[in-house]
Amino acid sequence: MDQKLSCIHEDVFMPDQDFPVRAFFFDYNESGGLFGLHWHEDFEITYVVEGTMDIECEGRQIKLKKGDVAVINPNELHSCPHIQTPLKLYCVIFDVEILKSRFFDKSESKYIHPILNNGILFENFLPDHFVIANYVMGIFKEIQVQDKGYELAIKAYILNLLVALLRGHVVRLLTNSEKEAKIKNNGRIRAAVQYIHTHYMEEINIDQIADAVYVSKFYLCKLFKKNLGLTVVDYINNVRMSEAKKILIESDEPISKVAISVGFADFNYFSRLYKKKWGETPSQTRRGMHRDA
Repeated sequence: MDQKLSCIHEDVFMPDQDFPVRAFFFDYNESGGLFGLHWHEDFEITYVVEGTMDIECEGRQIKLKKGDVAVINPNELHSCPHIQTPLKLYCVIFDVEILKSRFFDKSESKYIHPILNNGILFENFLPDHFVIANYVMGIFKEIQVQDKGYELAIKAYILNLLVALLRGHVVRLLTNSEKEAKIKNNGRIRAAVQYIHTHYMEEINIDQIADAVYVSKFYLCKLFKKNLGLTVVDYINNVRMSEAKKILIESDEPISKVAISVGFADFNYFSRLYKKKWGETPSQTRRGMHRDA
């Protein structure tokens, strides 16, 4: 589930384009992060059955353990920087538009359309929520077996799932002006993040990023802290450290050149940040890979 740093928008792969629901069981035994920062238009629900995983969503830190459920609303920036193995989980991703029909009824105008457009936001963290977990498991089993009428059964599970969320886990209903502001700010954050992922190997600063996305330096810093829980500089360094570790693991490039390739002219500063991020020096990462080979 690794993701290239240059792409934060994910076009979720759907096995059946005429029925945009994907469900899978995931069994992971390698330490580290599970997926990088990204967003998609689809609704995503994860149910952990073993292990733990840390999810960052719109600046909020979520630690999931066995029995917990994570809900990712459409268009929310999220990542999983750390897991504890063995990690086993079920995940369901679906396009809410699957519930729309030719007849635009009250249920669609009051619930489906607002969910699609972030007018209704659900809580991201549902501890020990076996009701939602059972719906996730039901969807997974229907997709696996594909008995007659499984598509209808899956739609029924999704509708029941959304009803459970609506009745107990709505964060808030956004007004039109709040919704427009959120969409605009999300677009600015995504543009800034995309700029960083494209230029992290260069000498970039906050002023350059702010100019690239047409906001003030102050406003950019405020957006990052509120929505990602990080300063702009911290985010840049995180991207650089992730790429540095990837290069150290996958190549024999001299460590000094790795530092330069991810935007650091000062090798000592690079090494300090690397150890702070990963708990080991670049040399220890390199030696560890040779031991495992």
